[in-house]
Amino acid sequence: MNVSVSSHDLARLGRDLQRAGRKDLKKEALMRMRRAVQPIVPEIQRAVRGTPGGTSDLRSAQARAARPRRLRDATARGVQAKASLTGKYAGVRLRVDPRHFPDGEKHLSKYLEGTLPRWRSPSWGHDPWKTQRAHPYFFVTIRPHIPAVQAEVAKVIKEAMDELGGGG
Repeated sequence: MNVSVSSHDLARLGRDLQRAGRKDLKKEALMRMRRAVQPIVPEIQRAVRGTPGGTSDLRSAQARAARPRRLRDATARGVQAKASLTGKYAGVRLRVDPRHFPDGEKHLSKYLEGTLPRWRSPSWGHDPWKTQRAHPYFFVTIRPHIPAVQAEVAKVIKEAMDELGGGG
């Protein structure tokens, strides 16, 4: 089964619901779209926490106090499910919120995933810098779920349009 849902379809649905004054239907559609991806959130969190690495036990007490949260924990806490029927990015999406990271470290989750090319960090007491390897966790986790999510979102669009056309 090949299902394709574009952001234009969702934006059109959002506009149609707005024109019809159907806030209840819009709220229901957004809730169902978020519910379609919500079970993937704990899977991503487990995947990121399961990536190799972590030196918290090897760091000094001063280093732990300076940056108490570990990269993988901050990344896992930042996983969010969002849904929108308006704007340029109408759709349902999963993301890692960079607000869970301190200033200067907002892109660490992208380095960990491997979407940014080079990841260097200071090496305490050894060579001044070391290059770290990426450990993909995000896209490999969501890829198997994409067809089911697309099918559910297409179903949401169809049912909302049917209700608008039938009784709206």
